[in-house]
Amino acid sequence: MASFNFYVHKESGEVKPLPRWRLLYESANKEEWHGKPAEECDPDLWLDDGKLEAIEVFLEDKPEPLGVLKEEESGSNGDICVVEWCSTAKDIDGCKYTIIWRFVTSGDGQTDDPEGLDWDDYNCVYHVCKIAPEEALEEAPEGK
Repeated sequence: MASFNFYVHKESGEVKPLPRWRLLYESANKEEWHGKPAEECDPDLWLDDGKLEAIEVFLEDKPEPLGVLKEEESGSNGDICVVEWCSTAKDIDGCKYTIIWRFVTSGDGQTDDPEGLDWDDYNCVYHVCKIAPEEALEEAPEGK
């Protein structure tokens, strides 16, 4: 079963691949990120100070195509398109996640065949979302 490593923000619950968190860190106000004056910020502690915790998730089922998101004419290289794929995953604590990938492909393919897509390229992970447990949904007040 395929596994993926992501990082979850301990306070917000936001989940992203490490490269996406690093881009956010690079563009962030370092004092706000680290929660201390600039002279006390240690760039080597960006994960800890950013309240990020590593998680490993395991795919529960084979990714399914969601369809073509965008088609473009690219000239001499032929047409290209952006296709989305989706799957659910579970961590070792039993928490479930939805993962959505976006792949740029040739206009004539990869809309329904997972072979040849680079599932290990974290730049293709578009969105990761923790799914609320069914018990939490059942206990939620009406209209929430």
